[in-house]
Amino acid sequence: STIGLKLKHRILKATVFSVLLYGAETWTLLGSHMKQLDIFQRKCYRILLGIHWQQHITNQELAVKIRKELKEEPQSLSSMLRDRQKKWVGNAIRSKNPLLSQYVLYNPNHGRRQKGRPKTMYLKALQEQVFQQKFSRQDIEEMAIKKAI
Repeated sequence: STIGLKLKHRILKATVFSVLLYGAETWTLLGSHMKQLDIFQRKCYRILLGIHWQQHITNQELAVKIRKELKEEPQSLSSMLRDRQKKWVGNAIRSKNPLLSQYVLYNPNHGRRQKGRPKTMYLKALQEQVFQQKFSRQDIEEMAIKKAI
């Protein structure tokens, strides 16, 4: 087509990725969900570069080709989402609205648990996926107040 690859990439980021990640700051995601986001991103890049599914190009070869064609290192969707979640959590904790910070840091420890696997809590998902370390609730609050996140 007559549209350049850089422009196609900018359109992809502005339309597809921004719509996909709209409101994603509040999602409770598991590692498998993050992998699915990255798989979708790679599929979009394969379409963008005109690579047919039968050509059997590895993910590493695709990354090299993207860097060579776009002359930049594209950020993965999962890392974009982690950055957005960190910013949102920091803003929510620092906000004047106490309900918002309670929502982010909600960790129920009362009542009886229902049958089955426990629901993944937002705070636990943040600790595992976003920060990729075991920060306590207090540590996350302190980091938000210091604007470290």
